[in-house]
Amino acid sequence: MVAPVFRADASKLPAYVGVDLSPAGYAVYRVSKVIEARAADEARLRANETGLTRQEARETYDALVEGLRGRAKITVYEANLQKRVDR
Repeated sequence: MVAPVFRADASKLPAYVGVDLSPAGYAVYRVSKVIEARAADEARLRANETGLTRQEARETYDALVEGLRGRAKITVYEANLQKRVDR
């Protein structure tokens, strides 16, 4: 939603950018200053990518299990589960 703000013309500051926030309305942003980003740390980027890949895999697995449970006839005997925990 705020991507247009990052495309504002930094050569003419202050710059004003309007963004449609449908259905919440419309926002006008004033860009007063641009600060250059630091160079990306490759090790951190790889770690983040690995973490996101793992998260996506977990979510995919959870969705698969939930779908299978929804189609299967499963009876859970809570008393038996409790016995295993108490051992």
